[in-house]
Amino acid sequence: RIWRTDTGDCIQELKGHSRSARSVAFSHDSALVASASVDRTVRIWRTDAGDCVQAVHVGFASHVSFEPGNVRLLTDLGAITVHKPLVAEASVASTTPVMPNHIRDCRFGFGITGDGCWISWHGNNLLWLPVDFRPSCSTVLGSTIAIGCKSGRVIIVRFSIQELPELQHGVQFGTNCVSF
Repeated sequence: RIWRTDTGDCIQELKGHSRSARSVAFSHDSALVASASVDRTVRIWRTDAGDCVQAVHVGFASHVSFEPGNVRLLTDLGAITVHKPLVAEASVASTTPVMPNHIRDCRFGFGITGDGCWISWHGNNLLWLPVDFRPSCSTVLGSTIAIGCKSGRVIIVRFSIQELPELQHGVQFGTNCVSF
């Protein structure tokens, strides 16, 4: 729910998650709010009408925040591209929410897959994580991923910026050595 702080009135009730929310964040212009839920989805809502304009299956995200300019939504599992056409389309007066027929995966950059088995690049599996190194929590900053494991161990994986152009062009490359 979205409440007016000056009056205490509820101005919007956001419906769509099938389970409880774990994190919510307003966009910098307060036009959007994002929510991450135990149902493994992140949803982006219009604050003026309460319409869900984007939903993405990401896994158990426990933190969401918007980048300045609302271009990407940052989660502890990676970044999600905010679809401007959906947001623009939603601003047209309508009685029905603007929502794609299927939940879209639009991950950007590095992240952790929803099942926690892989480090991903733009939503594609990149580095498989052995069972003992799968996250109970994680955070992503650029090309660095910090993973908190159930064992209490924290591992940090950093990818070379020089390798990114090869990854962007879909070139397969081998890893000489990975150690934890």
